[in-house]
Amino acid sequence: MMIETYLLEQFVAFCHEGSLSKASEKLHITQPTMTRSMQKLEAQFGVPLFEHKNKRLLLNENGRLAASFAENILRENEQMLLQVRALHKSRHTISLGSCAPGPIMEYIPKISGFYPSKTITSEIRNDKALIAGLYDRTYQMIILDHAISGADLFCKKCGSETLYLYVPADHPKAAQPEVSFKEMNGETFIMAAEIGVWDDLVRKKMPDSKFLLQSDIDALAEISKASSIAGFATDITLYVIGKRDDRIPVRFADEDATIDYYCICLNEEKADYARWFRSLA
Repeated sequence: MMIETYLLEQFVAFCHEGSLSKASEKLHITQPTMTRSMQKLEAQFGVPLFEHKNKRLLLNENGRLAASFAENILRENEQMLLQVRALHKSRHTISLGSCAPGPIMEYIPKISGFYPSKTITSEIRNDKALIAGLYDRTYQMIILDHAISGADLFCKKCGSETLYLYVPADHPKAAQPEVSFKEMNGETFIMAAEIGVWDDLVRKKMPDSKFLLQSDIDALAEISKASSIAGFATDITLYVIGKRDDRIPVRFADEDATIDYYCICLNEEKADYARWFRSLA
């Protein structure tokens, strides 16, 4: 006889919460419903799972063993669902995780060209989340600002990106061919909220500066037009989006202002993306 999943879920909730009332509250069901479920479960096992002590319902030895199996079954069931869905997703979708927005802007059109039948999704995350996501199949490929090695990984340099100061034409730095983090430290900047590793970099290199964040890109553009506050651009954003008439890009000359990017996938999936990796010089 197969035991229905909802009974195991309620049983495990009871084991964790320690009482029918707390378990029913957690699962948003009534206590009488919870009681009937435990009675049904006990009947399906055909042996007692509980004992009453001081007006409390407790697990007996049978119940504790059953609870251990129930947790494992639910865990395996969850893994089954996740892995089957991940397999389906991998066959129809390429999920790209990146440490910065620039590679997403530049590479997604290229990847789409190589795999026109697949949907391309992307998001910006930190290193830890990206690497974990690669292993649990949240991402098929990730882009980091450093190379990583491992017998189960394939890693290849895919490009670089350089930071620019982005200022109005009448800004004191607009006529300079380049600037440094040191000379800009202490200035106020307007900046997009989700720029990944660039956020960490500019805060580290210009600790005395203030950064006014905008999560809405359209709002950021409008504020920039009406403001003399300095902002940022990169060679990728200038190429993909284009240079604005009201702003001048001035390159940051510091070595740290150029980031190398590395595209990484699991070795076992390398063949699936061979065309993309071959295109990387």
